[in-house]
Amino acid sequence: MKIKTLTLGPLQTNCYIAMDETTCRAVVIDPADNPGEILNALAAMGGKVKYVILTHGHFDHMGAAEQLLSKTGARLVCHVKEAGSLSSPTMNLSASFGTPPITLAPDITVEEGEEIAFGESSLKVIYTPGHTVGGMSLFAPGVVFSGDTLFYRSIGRSDFPGGDFETLISSIKNKLFLLPEDTMVYSGHGPASTIGGEKRENFYVR
Repeated sequence: MKIKTLTLGPLQTNCYIAMDETTCRAVVIDPADNPGEILNALAAMGGKVKYVILTHGHFDHMGAAEQLLSKTGARLVCHVKEAGSLSSPTMNLSASFGTPPITLAPDITVEEGEEIAFGESSLKVIYTPGHTVGGMSLFAPGVVFSGDTLFYRSIGRSDFPGGDFETLISSIKNKLFLLPEDTMVYSGHGPASTIGGEKRENFYVR
């Protein structure tokens, strides 16, 4: 699997392109902003988008989703418990940050343990609520896309609608920290890390 990171939008959100190198089928995870830049990156990789996947339904992770879907014919995927946030400018915070209201509807909803396949690659859904009620992470051997659950030496906020601090900590300790320690952590904001590094050095969950 080939991974490309794009840091986009006013909140410097990480958007990821994951592409199966055998078939060139790809997914775009959290298309934050600037659909043209995402499409250019896909073209440079030779990727053909099958799914746009949202780790959670906040505006800064899906600002380019509508245009990306219309230009590629990809299908929109989120956790079943997050579907309501996509359609609510209050829940997705687009009504609170001075951006145009965002209302989206997923084509596919997924749950814990399901596999999202593209070509010969796939991502396994790990349900990691706490930042939002339907937040999820996406795992493949060697890598996890953690959304805004776990950051480099930090954790996601839990004071937005649907957030809960204890639930967030449980998601990290009882889900993400069970992954192999050499697993790369690609989060929604900031630099990459590893599970082992966060277990040892993350003050919030040590």
